[in-house]
Amino acid sequence: MLEEPMHPRLRRRYLIQVLAVMATFTLVHLPQPCAPQPQLQVTVGTDKTQYSPGEKVTIAGTVLSPSAQPVPDVEVSIQVSNPLGGVARIAFETTNSSGQYTDQFSLEQQTPSGTYNVDVIASKEGYSDGVAEAIFQVQTETPDFTVTLQPEFQSITQGQTAHISVTISAKLGFNQPVELSYTNVPPLSICTFSDPVVQPNSTSTATIVTSPNTPPDYYTVTVTGTGGGKVHSASALLDIASVPDLTISISPATRSLLAGEETTFNVTLIP
Repeated sequence: MLEEPMHPRLRRRYLIQVLAVMATFTLVHLPQPCAPQPQLQVTVGTDKTQYSPGEKVTIAGTVLSPSAQPVPDVEVSIQVSNPLGGVARIAFETTNSSGQYTDQFSLEQQTPSGTYNVDVIASKEGYSDGVAEAIFQVQTETPDFTVTLQPEFQSITQGQTAHISVTISAKLGFNQPVELSYTNVPPLSICTFSDPVVQPNSTSTATIVTSPNTPPDYYTVTVTGTGGGKVHSASALLDIASVPDLTISISPATRSLLAGEETTFNVTLIP
């Protein structure tokens, strides 16, 4: 049995309905644009700005939301690069309930001196990654010395003498002679050293002779050592007190004598 051909008008209406259904299906299944994710806000820093080889470095920071709220359980990757472009440290930490993270490591003894870069990336599902960076310096130590004074405080009276022991201690094999000098000695006083030039790990004595007219006061005496291109100082406090006044008492206050007689008086000094 032959099918009856569709009327042209019905065929057109049928095609329009099919196209409408296909268009609706296409619109429904088109991928929807994603809403932008909030970006993590990261801070990073070190406990010091300068270190020496072998020292411990502490890196710490905080991860916050755009509304400045702490974000816990954030994966934080940390990379420290040395001045030569090499990697000095790689670590992975997780923020705590306060949004904080911490990492510690010790610099190698042979680590190069210069500027070190700390790069941090914070990642968590539902957020865009946050990044931060910081720098610190590493200064390689060289042979050096220290100056130590003993005692650091003493008290004398006007006209007396003070003695201060000056010790030069070597660091990292320092072996150059150290010349001593002084400043801020009390007025009308003279300072001398038993050894004005001291070898490392040796001691000299500074002798300060005051005058009876040296003004009573506290004086900060500074001793400076210079040697091997290095200069270091140390200070000691010197208290100069006035000489106590004396009261003279004579008894008896008067005596009557005849010509040629002798007598005695009692003289008492009272401080």
